[in-house]
Amino acid sequence: MKIDDELFDRLAFLARLSFSGEEKERIKQDMSQIIELVNKLNELELENVEPLTHISQHLQEGREDQPQKSLEKEIVLENAPLSDSDYIKVPPVINRTEE
Repeated sequence: MKIDDELFDRLAFLARLSFSGEEKERIKQDMSQIIELVNKLNELELENVEPLTHISQHLQEGREDQPQKSLEKEIVLENAPLSDSDYIKVPPVINRTEE
């Protein structure tokens, strides 16, 4: 499958993305390489290969859930650097910019 301008523009429209001319060419090239890789995988002979249920043969054993007392809210809030009534205050993680 070849990634031409028409297909790329359709995919960009569906994804609600826009790209400059340089970006478009670079991404088209990357997409073509990905498709080549997938086509290469299709050449593999997998007739007698059992599907995997886990990546590793070693299963990680979990522990049983055990209910236990959690920390009291007052103690947690006392140790927080900043708090406001029932909540711990933290600095903003996402900076919103006006366009």
